[in-house]
Amino acid sequence: MKFNIFRNMLFAGIIACVAGIVQPALAADNLDTYRDLLQKHTYTINFEAITPEPRQMERDKVHMRNKVEFAASEISDFTNRPMKCIVVASGDNRYVEADAGTGLATCQLVKGNETFNFTKSVNAAGEVTYYGDKKGSVTAEATDSAYQDIYGQGMGTSDISRLMNAILPDESLPEDAPHYQKIGSGWLPDGKNYIDYRGDFPGSIEVIRYYFDQYALVKIASGIYTLNENGEVADGRRCIVKITKFVPVADEAYLKLPEGLKDNTKRKKEGEK
Repeated sequence: MKFNIFRNMLFAGIIACVAGIVQPALAADNLDTYRDLLQKHTYTINFEAITPEPRQMERDKVHMRNKVEFAASEISDFTNRPMKCIVVASGDNRYVEADAGTGLATCQLVKGNETFNFTKSVNAAGEVTYYGDKKGSVTAEATDSAYQDIYGQGMGTSDISRLMNAILPDESLPEDAPHYQKIGSGWLPDGKNYIDYRGDFPGSIEVIRYYFDQYALVKIASGIYTLNENGEVADGRRCIVKITKFVPVADEAYLKLPEGLKDNTKRKKEGEK
């Protein structure tokens, strides 16, 4: 019932796209700036994934994986909470922080060919403690560039990663990323405007709406429709992401290990085999 109400309210203006009618796309739109930043890997993004992702296992007490070696993009696999994330990129350097509101955030810092995975714990007094291999230290792992080429760079949750990748041109998509097409745009009574995308996949359809306020991206909402054997909508889920910051500069403070976390990596000296 809740999904049906969401679907009717959010996509009333694009029912035709669910039926298979695709409107001509405009040459330029408000997403051009954000598309360019994603392709150049230069940005700072703060967002909140309001709708939790589908549960992967039935363990209600588990909110995130407790092994720091797992990528930050996988933090939401075992959670049923909204997720607040920070993503900062500057060329080959990248930081992702995902916080489910439990006082424990999973963090990943990529510095070229080195990747640091660690957690940040904040107690009731606001004191911060970092854990890598052990309390206060972390060892770098080799950056898995092949994985990124296939699956893309994580944004903290698989939902936001997919919704951001959806606006990229085909030549910039990771190998395993789904392909979407712009199907229309318009204005809402409150003065905000929107752009709609659609993806068609075996057994499902996803329609995505990007909301803008004064040309600034402020929200992304999608409906994923599951189809029955007759091609009719049988079920679905919604996804809502609130964008609180998306700027064309990298916050350099995040692109280095934080104070209180020692780099414990054993590196070969120059000329050493």
